[in-house]
Parts: sequence; C-alpha cells; structure tokens
Amino acid sequence: MTDRAKPLFHDTSPEAEEVQISFLRRADVSRRLQLVQALVEAAHRLSWEGLQKRYSDLPLPDLQVQWVRLLYGEAIASQIAERLRSTDSPDGRA
Repeated sequence: MTDRAKPLFHDTSPEAEEVQISFLRRADVSRRLQLVQALVEAAHRLSWEGLQKRYSDLPLPDLQVQWVRLLYGEAIASQIAERLRSTDSPDGRA
C-alpha cells in the first residue's frame, strides 16, 4: 500500500484496494466518466428500490415526488407535486 495510513474501504483488503486505485489512476478521462455514470445510475436505482420498499403503500405519483425530494431537494419536489395536483384536477388547476 502507498503512504496512506488508513484504507479507504473497510470491506476490501489493502492489496486489492491498491490494485483498484492504480487501475483508476491509469484510466483515461473517458473511462473514468463511464465509471462515474455507472455509479450514479446504480445509486439512483438503489434509492428508487429503497423508497419503493419503505413507502410501499404510497401511490406511484407520491412515491415519485418522494424520490425527487431525496435526489433534488424540497423546492423541486414541491414544484413537481404542485404540477401533478394541477393535472389531476378536472379544470387543470390545483
């Protein structure tokens, strides 16, 4: 292992961690961005699946608003919830 005092990952041996880090250091920018994109997609998928389990009783639109709230914050989630309410009303208004 290099001069780092502590391993970055608790579930990975220091030797395996060093191999992973050296792989990332050698990768070109395009490959690094592909890895970042894959991690973001995995995080989104896992967060969606977690919310589905946690709020299994919520209707889909409410669940989607919860997910937006988790990922993007209250302001955007509130705007989406308002828009969903306005499209659900018979005259198109909330």
